Amino acid sequence: MMVFPALLSILLAAAPSIPDASKGEINGHVALMFWPGVATESGMKPLSKEGCTVHMILADDQSRESVYPCGEWFQPAIPARFIAWMEEPGFVSYQRIVGYAREPFHGKGLIGVDTLSPAAYVALDRQVKLRSDQTFRIVALKTEANLRMFDRRITADRAAKGSFQVPAGEVVAGIFNATGQAIALTHTVLAQAAEAVTVFPRTPKSGGDALVVIDRMVSPQLKPPDCNSQFDLAGKDRPPAVHVVTRDRLLYIWYGLDPGEAHFTVRCGDKTIDRKLSVTTGNVVTFRDEFL
Repeated sequence: MMVFPALLSILLAAAPSIPDASKGEINGHVALMFWPGVATESGMKPLSKEGCTVHMILADDQSRESVYPCGEWFQPAIPARFIAWMEEPGFVSYQRIVGYAREPFHGKGLIGVDTLSPAAYVALDRQVKLRSDQTFRIVALKTEANLRMFDRRITADRAAKGSFQVPAGEVVAGIFNATGQAIALTHTVLAQAAEAVTVFPRTPKSGGDALVVIDRMVSPQLKPPDCNSQFDLAGKDRPPAVHVVTRDRLLYIWYGLDPGEAHFTVRCGDKTIDRKLSVTTGNVVTFRDEFL
């Protein structure tokens, strides 16, 4: 959360202390707690938890969200690898990976304190009707330091009803089928802090679009290797319209490509991914892979 120094001292004075980690136990197993905070010269400091909620999704099924109150101990329904973030009106934290094994309690629960950033509200245009097996997805293109790329995957029933917070700045949204293939995309849209924006993903008007997503795991202790990519179509390298690289993911989007066979290559350090992609009129060719 971005605050001015005078307001920060008031907020810190009013904020309660974070509970002792030794209390982080439910039914004999480790419990979790998340708390909104702010970075100060002496480290992370907690802010008020009022109005704050924790959102958790399975890393392998990111369209299903579970919501818990900030500042209270809880346990996910199943042991798994999760993506978690916090929200309060107008603010959102960047996402983090949380591994929960439901291990026996050995004296300490797990507490996460994260900063909140200004958020925008993004909604799918009500004229867009999704099938039950489709999802509405939003990616925030604004990145922060070593944090993961923020993306939300929303089921058809939820997408038809509400708006969804993401870090303010440019976003790209799309409609995806049950296997994660893009059906329609937006171009970049500016989502202003504390404001609402409605998006309308569309199939390509002329030619075809291409979406490439490459996941990778880089230890927080290591500097991610530099990456270079090439997208060759009809003998020419086509630069992407959207290109975002974070510690955990590489995202590329091309719009309005001529139909034909494209050759995509990306090199990160000593690792290479090489793939031929078929661009067809009116469709979005989607390629996903990962650096192991």
